[in-house]
Amino acid sequence: MIRILAGAIVTASLLTHAVGLPAQEAAPRFEVASVKPSRPGAVGGGFDATPGRFSVENLPLSEVIFYAYDTDRFRTVGLEWIQRERFDITATGAVTGMIKPMLRQLLRDRFAVRAHLETRTLPVYVLTVARADGVLGPNLRRVQMDCSRREPLPDGMMPCSTRNQPRGTLIARGASWPNPPLHREMAAAMDRLVIDRTGLSGQFDITLEWGDPVAQPSAPPTTGRPSFVTALREQLGLRIEPAMEPVQVLVIDNIQRPSPD
Repeated sequence: MIRILAGAIVTASLLTHAVGLPAQEAAPRFEVASVKPSRPGAVGGGFDATPGRFSVENLPLSEVIFYAYDTDRFRTVGLEWIQRERFDITATGAVTGMIKPMLRQLLRDRFAVRAHLETRTLPVYVLTVARADGVLGPNLRRVQMDCSRREPLPDGMMPCSTRNQPRGTLIARGASWPNPPLHREMAAAMDRLVIDRTGLSGQFDITLEWGDPVAQPSAPPTTGRPSFVTALREQLGLRIEPAMEPVQVLVIDNIQRPSPD
């Protein structure tokens, strides 16, 4: 079983690649699919995939679109009500490796989704290595780790796992670059698309601790910790700077509330 919490899905592909819009021809369909508004007051939610079955529980429709189209809120236009209204989706006949095209077909069938790609110039942050010699910070270390190993590491964490509690803390072991959990934290902290131009690849151990205010490195911290931008530079050896960049975005041309089951 694969269980993905909603908070981790929003930014699963935030940083490094343009959205690809598959052809609009019919894709394989789920055998049976139920689509219902979530129960009012429901808490929690996420995606769940097991052999032959796929489900969405208590997620805004926008999150389902982000997952299906490999995009995010920074690179999607036309969200409106779909950010507020939550749905439960249960589908059988799921084919391994085909979940996303099957989900896109479900969105076309049940929500009448029509979309296209276009390039727009957007405010972004660009992430680079701070030092010209490429030396990284003390808390960003290259490692080689077997993610299939199920024995805890000396610090008690599992291989290739992430912890982001308490607030303002990110610890990752064996994180894969160019899409480590750090990217999700950056996008959330900066509230803007971040483009990775570090050139890094491989596995890394990451430890980052920061306080408020997030994007003002010169302002006095309120928690005894540095701001997010300062922490990136001092702890990881990375620099983040604002820029205007052409970005490929998904434009939703049409979407409707679903027909009843």
